[in-house]
Order: sequence, then C-alpha cells, then structure tokens
Amino acid sequence: MRVVSAAVLVIVIFGTIWLLPPWATVLMAAVVAWLAAGELAAIAGRLDAVVPSAWRAEVAALPL
Repeated sequence: MRVVSAAVLVIVIFGTIWLLPPWATVLMAAVVAWLAAGELAAIAGRLDAVVPSAWRAEVAALPL
C-alpha cells in the first residue's frame, strides 16, 4: 500500500509542477509545509514541549 500511495504522490507532484501554473506549485508547497508543521507540533506535544499554534501559520507562509 505504501508503494501505491508513493506512486500517487509522485504523479500528483510532477503533474502539478509540469501541468499547472506556478502558483499551484507554490500553493501545494504551502499546504505541505502546513501539514508538516502540524505533524511536528503533534510530535512535540507528545514530548510535552510547547509549540505555539501561530508557528504553524508562519511555517506555511515561508514558501510564499
């Protein structure tokens, strides 16, 4: 199942880069950064580390 999901992600990424306008690639990068920051905040939360929620928005805004 992981191979199938990886193949789908590769198709979506390369399709976005080659077929869609540049703003779509930037939007996809911002969404991925936002999701990754959320995952990092969840992991830090399990370790009792405090991660401000505004940090997630700032990380997502970096590609812009």
